[in-house]
Amino acid sequence: MILPFPLYEKMVRHALQTYPLEACGLVAGRKGELLRFYPTDNELQAEDRYRVPPAQLLAVFRELDREGLELAAIFHSHPRGRAWPSETDVREAHYPCLYLILSLLPPDSSFPLPSGFWLGQGIFACLRGDERRFSLLLRGFRIEKEEGAVTIREEPLVL
Repeated sequence: MILPFPLYEKMVRHALQTYPLEACGLVAGRKGELLRFYPTDNELQAEDRYRVPPAQLLAVFRELDREGLELAAIFHSHPRGRAWPSETDVREAHYPCLYLILSLLPPDSSFPLPSGFWLGQGIFACLRGDERRFSLLLRGFRIEKEEGAVTIREEPLVL
């Protein structure tokens, strides 16, 4: 899946502004192309869960209808966790779309990661701002539920 760099920047900016709470938002697209990012509030105001407020969700869906777009992805951050769906993320994955998770872990010198792009393993960057420094890892997943079974497939992301 190709993620336009301006959308990636908006997601990172939203997650950093929301930190230490989980950030969330919606991504619109057409025919598999990611086109717009809609940052939303986290109704739960939590560090380990998110919920898009129903009024914002409805407003975005109305705009998607007007513009002939579809819900392509649901984005949220893990301020202190890895870029992998939690049990709650899987349980609450109700839309048949891509789920984007951005990890905001501080860099760990015992596990140095190169800056760049890892095909099939997300998009990694290191960011230093103010007094904080973050390792940013964005990964995409398809979460499929069928007859009580859950399948989590990673979707390769490319900027």
